[in-house]
Amino acid sequence: MLITIAELKARYGGQIGSSPDEDTLNWAIAQGQSMCEDWCGLTFDKEEGRVEYQDAVYHAEQIYLDKYNVDSTATFSLRYSSSFAWGDSSDIDTDSYHIDYTKGIIYLQTDYSPHELAWRITYTAGWTSANAPDALKTAVADMAVALYERKQKGNIGVTEDAVAANTRRYQEGIPPAIMKALEPYRRHIW
Repeated sequence: MLITIAELKARYGGQIGSSPDEDTLNWAIAQGQSMCEDWCGLTFDKEEGRVEYQDAVYHAEQIYLDKYNVDSTATFSLRYSSSFAWGDSSDIDTDSYHIDYTKGIIYLQTDYSPHELAWRITYTAGWTSANAPDALKTAVADMAVALYERKQKGNIGVTEDAVAANTRRYQEGIPPAIMKALEPYRRHIW
């Protein structure tokens, strides 16, 4: 998780009370991060030695990795195979591609023909509580506090408001301010 209970208490102690229920806080942190990850389209926690398989796209110029913040100091390999027999696969020469480590995009410098059916990419990416951008940690913490407060009120995920003589209930999601804060970390692929 990008946020610990201690960090959440330090940031929002007055908002969550002097002796909050730690089980509920743990739940709120996990759920808040999960909601933020879903909205962004990626997972945040650091994963070392991740192996990812992707189908090759005809005349692809770029490959989008499933995780951002690729560790430039860790081992990275890009291989292709025309038979899905990875023992027969070939490493792509590092001069044939460029990596945007921050956004998790591989830019291919060479056109690979359509018979290369699949890519295998091995890399390390993601964040820890120690190296995550403060804006990302703040967004996750804000979501965790919002969920904690909703659960304490007993209306987790549902909001009611009265309009004239009618009561309207609707599902609550990520508040717009948190969405805006998460926008730089959101994966957009068209």
